[in-house]
Amino acid sequence: MTRFLVTDALSSENLRSRPKAHTMEGTYATHNSAGVTLSHWQKRIMFGCFVCTFMMYAGRRDLNAVLAPFLQDLNLKKTQYGSMSSFFSAAFLFSKLFGGIAADLYVTPRNLLITALIMCGTASIFISASSSPSFLVLLWLLNGLSQGIGWIPIAKILGKWYTKEQRATKWAIAMAAQNIAGAMVAIVGTWIASQHGWRVTMISFGSIIAASSAVAVYHVTDTPKEAGFTHLEDKMSPAIHLDLEADRKTEHHHVGDVDLVNMIFKNKVVWLLFLSNLCMYTVRISILDWILLFAMESRGLTTTGASSCVFWFELFSLAGGFASSYYSDKHCKGNRIPACLYFSAGTALWCVALYSFVSTSYFVNVFIIGMIGFFLNGPHTLLAVAATELVDPRASGTSLGLIGGAVGAAGIAAGMPMGMIIRDQGWNVYVLCLVVTSTMMTVCCFILHTDSEKKEENRVQQDEHHK
Repeated sequence: MTRFLVTDALSSENLRSRPKAHTMEGTYATHNSAGVTLSHWQKRIMFGCFVCTFMMYAGRRDLNAVLAPFLQDLNLKKTQYGSMSSFFSAAFLFSKLFGGIAADLYVTPRNLLITALIMCGTASIFISASSSPSFLVLLWLLNGLSQGIGWIPIAKILGKWYTKEQRATKWAIAMAAQNIAGAMVAIVGTWIASQHGWRVTMISFGSIIAASSAVAVYHVTDTPKEAGFTHLEDKMSPAIHLDLEADRKTEHHHVGDVDLVNMIFKNKVVWLLFLSNLCMYTVRISILDWILLFAMESRGLTTTGASSCVFWFELFSLAGGFASSYYSDKHCKGNRIPACLYFSAGTALWCVALYSFVSTSYFVNVFIIGMIGFFLNGPHTLLAVAATELVDPRASGTSLGLIGGAVGAAGIAAGMPMGMIIRDQGWNVYVLCLVVTSTMMTVCCFILHTDSEKKEENRVQQDEHHK
């Protein structure tokens, strides 16, 4: 991982006199060698990350937007579609973990992001031209591989360009692109499919996604140093300062010097975050993959009404992401776990409401599904932030990969197994599964919260002892 040291050409007097701006890695001159301000570059990075996140998520949801005509045209059963989803999730799980390791040790984040966008767009384009179930599975598996490596480089880039006090809010902005993309794809994709067919919809989305890799090329830079900003002084958290010192001592060593086993795989907090993320994504993917059919078959909504349920789920999720991030940054002083706990409990309560209030009313269903999205997006946003803050910064990509691997495992559970549950037990058991899983997420977050409080008490006691 690249670190930024004070250059020998700058005297201490010059360092003190030059204007300064802060990022995650330390303090920089406010202007780079070309005279462009750091704030301008941060806006540019934010724009690039937002667009790339939007496109990656559009590639994940485009097939769901045309699900009904897709299944009907190819005469596929729900269990077959569930199998496709499970293969997608298995590929996602694999690429998430190994993509995280690659981002830490071998590949630059920007190059990884460009690769993900091209793979994702290509998969959608070829899906539009295919009718073979076996080939469709392989193509959706390719999309799963691309999705697994899509968010990791964005998270690492944002971590380099913004301080801890800014990070949750900036991540919420980037992740808001997922909610906006999900809402737009649900509406626009359904409309295009109704007018021109599902194949035109898939090739249109795929072409735009592949072309958007140009945004990553021209608008994304891995670090402030690569954009020409001079590092002036070290002003950072103790954990990062220690990490910087470790890098100085070992800057000529091999990547094997980063002990990922002890940093990540033997870290209890990481595995609790993994379990929390597993439960959260099981609920999220189960809703996004099946809620359209649930709204039509169980609640009697029209195709347009069911599609708008997905739209409002994403829109409420957008608000929930910003609310949880603001609460975490401003009221929890950067501690992500309490906010995760409160929003997880809210998710469980609204899943109970979906199970208890069986109504054919469009507004009742939209409101309940929207409120689930609002609270669910709290842990969806903050668990990823916590995965980078609670581990050694040199292993942040691997931590994100492991935590994000829960998405793949959750997708497998929400795919064919959930399809079999719906086929054999009905939609009521489907909703009951959401209730149980969201409750388990709340329990995991409670354990994390209790553990963090104990550590904080121990830290305070040690500080008092040293005094």
